[in-house]
Amino acid sequence: QHGVQSAGFIKPATPNPARNLKLTVIAFAGIFQVPSQYVNRKENIPPGLSLGEASIGQNHCFIIFFIFDAISLFTSLVVVVVHTSVVVIQSKAKKQLMVVINKILWLACMLVLVAYLALLFVVVGDERWLAIGVIINIVS
Repeated sequence: QHGVQSAGFIKPATPNPARNLKLTVIAFAGIFQVPSQYVNRKENIPPGLSLGEASIGQNHCFIIFFIFDAISLFTSLVVVVVHTSVVVIQSKAKKQLMVVINKILWLACMLVLVAYLALLFVVVGDERWLAIGVIINIVS
């Protein structure tokens, strides 16, 4: 029973698994909830788009969002899987593993930040000054 308690199954010492899952859900929702209209009629397909594709699918900022969000999703999934699959491990090795996991989690957070900032430029459209104002507000 001591091994189970030290592994954190009885009472987790840190809320990292919860943070990891929240980040994964945010990244997952971002990929599947595209803020745009979809091409849904065969007779009105704009040039360069296909049926079922988002209208913003060709936008460079959207492509940046999609790539960074996908990388963040799989990075955070790796963190969740590693965090939940480590059952009993020596404390020194566990500390080293947690350091690596936390760095990977920070990477996933930065990827989500870049993804949603790129999506911000898609949402505001031609009003780039509005997106820049929001970014300055977030940074300060």
